[in-house]
Amino acid sequence: MRKGNTDLLTGSCMVDKKDTEIRVQERKVSDTADKKDSEKRQFNWKLIEAASYVALIGVGILAAALGTAGTISSTNMR
Repeated sequence: MRKGNTDLLTGSCMVDKKDTEIRVQERKVSDTADKKDSEKRQFNWKLIEAASYVALIGVGILAAALGTAGTISSTNMR
């Protein structure tokens, strides 16, 4: 009878050990996914920042061109 109980306890310990291993593995996968999400968000913000700078430069060039065009046309009218 003792041997049967020992086998059950050993089996239970093995199940607990496997369960712990699975939980550790799931934690690693979750941490890796969170890290990748964070990296993607950081990249997206850098991309938005760069696109904003390009847009501002474009607006500045357009405003300068329109301002210069207005100056040229008004000097031609005189």
